[in-house]
Amino acid sequence: ALERLEFIADAYLSVNTPVQGALPALMACRGEIQQAVRRRIASNLEHLETLLGPASPVSLVPAEAGWYQVLRVPLVATEESMAIELLEEQRVYVHPGFFFDFPQEGYFVTSLLVRPDVWQAGMAALQRQIDRWMRMA
Repeated sequence: ALERLEFIADAYLSVNTPVQGALPALMACRGEIQQAVRRRIASNLEHLETLLGPASPVSLVPAEAGWYQVLRVPLVATEESMAIELLEEQRVYVHPGFFFDFPQEGYFVTSLLVRPDVWQAGMAALQRQIDRWMRMA
């Protein structure tokens, strides 16, 4: 077990030597990268706000920063079972809120970094699944 933990720490948690060597070049182009990330986040969030609209049973939890969006969803089953069903039936991956220690169930967390075409298809599929759950409830 310790050998595997050491591998995980080396492979996934620390910055490897090539990245460390490339750091000056990465820092030099950070402004361009930051702007691209900000544009994608804004675009995906704008699309989500338009898709949901005021009558949607899903609401956005106001974000303070970052590239994740927390969604308040109607709880028709456990978050975990809903997230699994969404993945299996719609091929959309969201994190259930309990991954982030929300005090109660009824939350999904999704990344705003996804390519806009993939994001739009995924959010439309999420909306279809929520609509389906609401009809069944």
